[in-house]
Amino acid sequence: MAGIFISYRRADAEGWAGRLSDSFKVDLPGVNIFRDIEDIPPGVNFDTYISDAVGCCDVLIALIGPRWLTVTDKNGRRRLDDPADFTRIEIATALKRNVRVIPALVGGAEMPATESLPEDLKPLARRQAYDLSDRRWVEDCQTLAKELKPTLATPTRSRNAKVAAIAFAILASVVAAGYGFKLWRGQPTETPRQEAAMNEQVAQGGSPKPETAEEARRQAASEKRQAAQVAQEPAEVKHPRKSAEEKTARVAEKSAWVPTALAPQNGSTVSQSYAQPWKFRWSAPDKPRRVQQYELKVMGPKAVNPLVNQKISETEYTFQRKCSYIPDRARVGWKWEVRAQDQDGNWGEWIGPTTFNVAPFEKDAFCSACPTAPACKS
Repeated sequence: MAGIFISYRRADAEGWAGRLSDSFKVDLPGVNIFRDIEDIPPGVNFDTYISDAVGCCDVLIALIGPRWLTVTDKNGRRRLDDPADFTRIEIATALKRNVRVIPALVGGAEMPATESLPEDLKPLARRQAYDLSDRRWVEDCQTLAKELKPTLATPTRSRNAKVAAIAFAILASVVAAGYGFKLWRGQPTETPRQEAAMNEQVAQGGSPKPETAEEARRQAASEKRQAAQVAQEPAEVKHPRKSAEEKTARVAEKSAWVPTALAPQNGSTVSQSYAQPWKFRWSAPDKPRRVQQYELKVMGPKAVNPLVNQKISETEYTFQRKCSYIPDRARVGWKWEVRAQDQDGNWGEWIGPTTFNVAPFEKDAFCSACPTAPACKS
């Protein structure tokens, strides 16, 4: 599969992967874009399947979003630490087979440090990264496509030239061998006049009638060769890879959208809500009609009930309590998560929780804004 392989995590950068694929299809017409390895046929060894798919591509784009390093499985284990993780296998296979690997940073993500990567992905940290900014998305994608064109074009032309040369050589050998055999048997080739007469006879009523036993024998041999040639003609070429991609696209279309958490990012610190509102943001689907609503939960450290539990239609939610503050004992370890509901009422998986902290309480600033609050009367 010569072309571009886009490696990504659905829980981290699915929206960006779809946008990048669409941009490449416009900027690199005719280039194969492959971005989903999850539709592996039953019974197929996935190591071999991924190795073949990744190994045949010219370039692998490793999309790295804000949660690429920290996404966990249902047991709380970091997915990147799982040797059977598809994303890890895709990138490790490309690195091992010396495929050109480009780390593409989205959503403000930073390049992972070498020590944070498993052993087979450590070479990724030495690859030059490329930043895809949401504000410069079209320009950045066009620049990247322009950079990739020489890599994608040259091998294709070389392969096509080799295939054409080999095919021509085989055809010439077959023709020469057939003509030489005919001369060796002492059987003259058909003259154009004889061929025209035979064609006219066929048009008027089927196969021409042989005049002699020798002609009958030759005609039978000719018909036998024609029948064998028809039987050997290749059947219609099918494209299992394309069918798999179309099937994956149909499944993704029907499944509930899985958003990507954008802000606050994991480990970040937000202001006290009396000083500045908390803004929770997540990615939107490439097709808005796929989502009916979202559900957002915000939990304090060791809290039983969420501080925020809202169902909303937008991809952003603002929370503020002007005359309330978070005490120092409860500033660290806040969490938020979000999920989407499709038009059929099906809820997707929760994305998160994403952990963040709250800035220290400053009494002077608080009392300046809320002089009548109980904390300001003492």
